[in-house]
Amino acid sequence: MFDPTLETPAVSTAIKVVFEVISEDAVQDQYLAWRKESYGFLMNILGSSHSEVEIEAARLLILEKDWQVKYSDFYEEAYAYVIERGDTWTRLFKSDLRSEARQMVGLQETALANHFTGLMDQLDETTEAAHEREDRAFSPRSAGRYAKAS
Repeated sequence: MFDPTLETPAVSTAIKVVFEVISEDAVQDQYLAWRKESYGFLMNILGSSHSEVEIEAARLLILEKDWQVKYSDFYEEAYAYVIERGDTWTRLFKSDLRSEARQMVGLQETALANHFTGLMDQLDETTEAAHEREDRAFSPRSAGRYAKAS
């Protein structure tokens, strides 16, 4: 009697193996091609690409930006941002940075995770400094009889 479990399966089509050659020139070319792309585009590449050249170029573009931190009186919170060509490239608040850092840990992108964690620390310091300035601006006497004794 015929038993199909004893048969060896044969693949009718050849299996293609693709090797990607990672060179500094390839990364540099991709870097130059994407240097004007948005933050969202680069993060999408990091999360969806299987090409090490594209991942490395996106990583470099995000890390090499001149990130700055600013406190917003309107939002009453600090945020990290990048200014390029006179426009704001992106604004990331602490909650945004926290989720980005978690995503980078999941993707094993430790350099970016550390970068986002460092920016969160800077946001905390900036927010603390802004709150201290506000506290000094309003003396305890302005609260009248409800002021705390110093």
